[in-house]
Amino acid sequence: MKNTIRMNKLKYSTLVLFIIFFSYSKAQNTSDTIAPANKQIFSKKGEPILPESHDWVLSVDASPFLTYMGSLLSNSGSSAPTVNPLTNYPLTIGGKYFIKQNQAYRTRIRLGFANKTINNSVIDNKNTNLDTVYVKDLKKSSSSNITLSFGKEFRRGKTRLQGFYGAEGIIGISTSKSVYTYGNQFSNLNVAPTSTDFSTSTPLGFAHAPTNTRIQSETDGSYLKIAARGFLGAEYFIFPKMAVGLEFGFSIMYYNQNDGKLATETWDAANGSVKNKILAKSGNKGLGVDNDNSGGAVFLNFHF
Repeated sequence: MKNTIRMNKLKYSTLVLFIIFFSYSKAQNTSDTIAPANKQIFSKKGEPILPESHDWVLSVDASPFLTYMGSLLSNSGSSAPTVNPLTNYPLTIGGKYFIKQNQAYRTRIRLGFANKTINNSVIDNKNTNLDTVYVKDLKKSSSSNITLSFGKEFRRGKTRLQGFYGAEGIIGISTSKSVYTYGNQFSNLNVAPTSTDFSTSTPLGFAHAPTNTRIQSETDGSYLKIAARGFLGAEYFIFPKMAVGLEFGFSIMYYNQNDGKLATETWDAANGSVKNKILAKSGNKGLGVDNDNSGGAVFLNFHF
C-alpha cells in the first residue's frame, strides 16, 4: 500500500514538474519563428532553440531534481518518493558534440578514487589496571572506478520535440583493497587477542572478541566490463538550447573479475609464533543481454 502511495506521489510530482516546463515553453512557442531551410526555430528574442552544428552539450541526470520535487510535494517526510538514476551510467559526467544539426558524438566519463579509514576501540589486553584502557583497530580501504563510453547519436524532428537513437561502446574498470591493523598483538601470553570484526556493526561501532585468526588484508580482483549499447529516446526543448528527456537502452555486456587475495594471521601454538596465510578469493565472469534502464532514464541537456 505504501509503495503504491509513493508511486502515485512520484507520478504526481513528476507530472507537475513537466506541466510547469510545458506551460512556460507553450508560452514561448507562441512566439517561435520557424526557419524551414535549416529546420531551426527561434524564440521571440531570436535565440535558436534546437541543436546546431558545433554545439557542445553538458548532459546531467535529472533524477535528483525530480526527487527534490517529489520530496517538496510530499508529506511523508523521509519516505518522500525518489527517482532512479541513470542505471547504465552511475555517477558519470556526460557530453555531446554536434557534427550536424541532426548528428552528434556522445561520451561519458567517470573517474572515481576513494580512500577510507575506519577505527574501532577495543579493550587493551595488556592493561592490568582497574581502569579500562582501549586501543584502536584500523581498517584502511582504497578503491578506484573508471568508466568511459563513446558513441554516435542520430536525431529526428523539426519542433521542440526531438527523437534520437544510436549506439555506443562502454568500458569500465574497478579495483578495491583493504588493510587491517590491530591494537592487540599475538604473543605467548595472548594467543587470542581481542580483535574487531569489521563485517559486523553495532550501535557503538563494530563487534569485537578474542580470536586466534584474523584478516590482515583483502584485495578484490580487478573488475572489467565491456558493453555495446543501443539507445532510443526523446527530448523536449523547454528553453532555448535546454532540453529535458527520456532515454531507454539495450545492452550486451561482458564482465570479468579476476581472483583476489585474502591474507590472514593465526597464532601457531606449536611454534609459539604467528603464522601467515594467503587465500584466493574466487573471481567470476559472464555475459548478459538486457534492457539497462527499462524504467527510462530522465536527463537534462544544456547546449553551449
